[in-house]
Amino acid sequence: MLLFLFWSPLIVLLPKYISCKTLCGDTKIVNGTEKEDVILQVDKSINIQNIVWNIGDDYLAKTSPNGQIDFQRNTLKKKLQSEQDASLKFLRLTEEDQRTYIANILLSDETTCKQLFDLRVYKKLSTEDIMINISKHITNDTCNINLTCSVNRSDVNVTWSSSRNTRKYEATIFLHIRNVENENDTCTAENPVSKASRTVSPWEYCDKETKSTPLDFPMLNIIRLVLSACIFILGSFIFLHHMKNEHNKPSAYNRRTKKMEVINYNR
Repeated sequence: MLLFLFWSPLIVLLPKYISCKTLCGDTKIVNGTEKEDVILQVDKSINIQNIVWNIGDDYLAKTSPNGQIDFQRNTLKKKLQSEQDASLKFLRLTEEDQRTYIANILLSDETTCKQLFDLRVYKKLSTEDIMINISKHITNDTCNINLTCSVNRSDVNVTWSSSRNTRKYEATIFLHIRNVENENDTCTAENPVSKASRTVSPWEYCDKETKSTPLDFPMLNIIRLVLSACIFILGSFIFLHHMKNEHNKPSAYNRRTKKMEVINYNR
């Protein structure tokens, strides 16, 4: 009886100290997206009795086929689930979940092996994460532009691509633009779980004076004709108005004649 009481605590804590020496295979790298679910998938070709999951030497959970799971703490119920093949599923990943997990696998033939999972958590990229800095130098009709693309995230690969060709460039590129229109450059940010891009039209950042716009000669001729007609009508109106005033204005001879008639009448 005393012997049973002595060994009982050790039996309860036994899963915490199970550690297999034989590796099932190479370490598996698992890329997960923050706030999404991910599965630490074990080999489906092997017959598993159960798996004891550890973080280092710390016991985390025990999974069995048909989705059975035992937790170290009840708080993990909202974080962990067991798949039908005893793989471990994480719900709504956070940065704190990024670490190496050890699966101590007990096979149906009573043999054991250890599988390591390197779980890496990344944030899902969006267009808002991409920042493009532009500097320009204009000489005559040539616009020289520096485009720099950066992302406020770690572990992100940034490249440029152009509508002018299919080549890819590094995060900073120098563009020598001369009379170019309707051409776009795209910055693409990519991590193992997502990709986002932002496109700019470099010519929009050049001064309007540098853009050569072909003249519309037919429209210019129409404008000239309209202006000429307006000037002719205005001139004709002024001339007719002047002639009318001159016609109504009495002459000097008529004024003298009327004056003499008034004098003779008074006499």
